[in-house]
Amino acid sequence: MSGIVFLLLAQGAGAVDLNVDDRPLVYRVTLQKTPSRAIAVGYPNQFNYVVDSTSLTPLYIWTGGFLNLNGELKGRGGNPCSIRGARVELNLSRSPLRFGDPTQEPDNTVFIGYRRQGREAPVFQAEIDGQPIAMRLWSETKNQVTIEYELAEDRQQQVYFSTSGFTREAVTPGQGVTWLADGSALTLPVGKKSFRVTLDLTGRKGLVMKKQKVTGRLLYTQYCSACHSLNGLKMIGPTFKELWGKTKTVLVKGQRVDAEYIKRSVIDPQHDIVDGYALVPMPSFKGILSAKEIDLLVSFIKQNEEQEK
Repeated sequence: MSGIVFLLLAQGAGAVDLNVDDRPLVYRVTLQKTPSRAIAVGYPNQFNYVVDSTSLTPLYIWTGGFLNLNGELKGRGGNPCSIRGARVELNLSRSPLRFGDPTQEPDNTVFIGYRRQGREAPVFQAEIDGQPIAMRLWSETKNQVTIEYELAEDRQQQVYFSTSGFTREAVTPGQGVTWLADGSALTLPVGKKSFRVTLDLTGRKGLVMKKQKVTGRLLYTQYCSACHSLNGLKMIGPTFKELWGKTKTVLVKGQRVDAEYIKRSVIDPQHDIVDGYALVPMPSFKGILSAKEIDLLVSFIKQNEEQEK
């Protein structure tokens, strides 16, 4: 599984959260009020969604944290888990992509899997009534979700996208995509390979791409907790517990941990390596975190230490 994935023990909540770092995360999990064959996808920009693999139907989206896996890990497991945000239903028809007849659900959908490269959105692959399909979702604008399909160039049938659940004003067709006369679906001419539609969710409960307030805890969750615990748990990087004000043994000399040490470790992590942690080099966050964000992170580490005393 590519990308940095980690389990964060939520302070005081007893929950176990699965969070996304710098690459999209695809996770199969049993979620509340969700089909058992659904797959959850989380993005670094805090846009997350669930797709039903049995019909290749996007079900709902949310923003903020990704998944609470408490149901999967407590007891013997197997209990439904939950999302870490406000659920926004898409209310699309089951199998909205259709061939030959816009009113008829496909007879057979075979889910194949997904492909992903680097930090790009994952692309789900399936066969719908024998037609190879690839689908991906993303959101770059507040309250909007874009769905894109890749189709076979040699297909002979007309392809349709059912817009049931949306008003015409809330749907923006991509290039080459046109409306049926009754406004019930979009269509793409035979021979065209790509199909894109953008859905506006303005007015629905919850917000897409709602900007989160940047806090030290959020920065720790996104950039640090994959390697550094808050509770003394040994990970691939030194724990932040009982860190502040102590003298750490680094490979060159003893170094007192203060604000300047933390800032330098974020920008130039190979400058002072704590003894015992040289085998897994920490990446530099220079150009990724701003000076203000680093200050917030340093303050969080210090405050967390003070609260533990």
